[in-house]
Amino acid sequence: MAAYKVGAEGGIAVCQHQVGMMYCNGQGVDVDFKQALPWIQKAAAQDHPKAVGQLGVMYGNGEGVTPSWRRAREHYERATELGHPKSAENMQTLTENIQAVTSERSHHPTTCHTPPTSDPFAAQLPSSSLPLHVQLAPLMDTRVELHGTSRVDLNGKRGVATDYHRYRADPTKDRYTVRLDSGEAFKVKPASVRAEGAGGGAGAGKAKGKAKGKKGRGARK
Repeated sequence: MAAYKVGAEGGIAVCQHQVGMMYCNGQGVDVDFKQALPWIQKAAAQDHPKAVGQLGVMYGNGEGVTPSWRRAREHYERATELGHPKSAENMQTLTENIQAVTSERSHHPTTCHTPPTSDPFAAQLPSSSLPLHVQLAPLMDTRVELHGTSRVDLNGKRGVATDYHRYRADPTKDRYTVRLDSGEAFKVKPASVRAEGAGGGAGAGKAKGKAKGKKGRGARK
C-alpha cells in the first residue's frame, strides 16, 4: 500500500481509489470502511468512474456510511455517465429492488468485495432462495401516508418516501425517510408507511409515546 498511498496523498485519483479499495477488501490491511471512505471520496471528487461507483456500493450497503439507497442511486447514475459499466448493472439491480412486486426479503445490495456473479445482489445467496422479483422498498419515490406509529400527530400525515435505509445485518433497523408535505422529514419503519390512499385500518393513529420514526434532516441535495 505504501507506494499507492504516496500517490494518493499527492492527489492522484487512481491511487486514491486503489488505497480505498485495499481498505475495503482487506488487501495488506484489515478491512476498514471508515478508512476507505475518505480515499474513495477524494477519487470520486475527481470523477474517477470506479470510485464514484464504489460510493454507490458503500451507500447501498451502509459500509462506512449510513445506508441510503437514494445516495447509492445518485452515485450509480453518475458513474454510469462517466462510463463505468458495472455501475449500470448495479443501478439496474437497485431499481428492480425498489420497484419489485413480491414481499420476500431475499436480495442484498452489493458488497465492497467483487461478487462472483454478474448480479451483485444475487451473489450473496444460493440461487434456489432467490425469487424472480423481490420487494424491499416499493414505496420509495412515491406518495405515502404514515399509519401505526406511536405518535398521534404523525399518523395520517402524507408526503413522499424519498429514501430507503437498508441494514443487511439487522433488517429490523430498516427505515424509509419520508418528507411530509409540511416539509419535515422523518425516518419511519416500513410497516408504518403505506401508499397514499391505502388507509390505516382500525386503530391507526391511536398509539401514544415516543416516536418510532426518528426526525431526520431530510434528503441531501
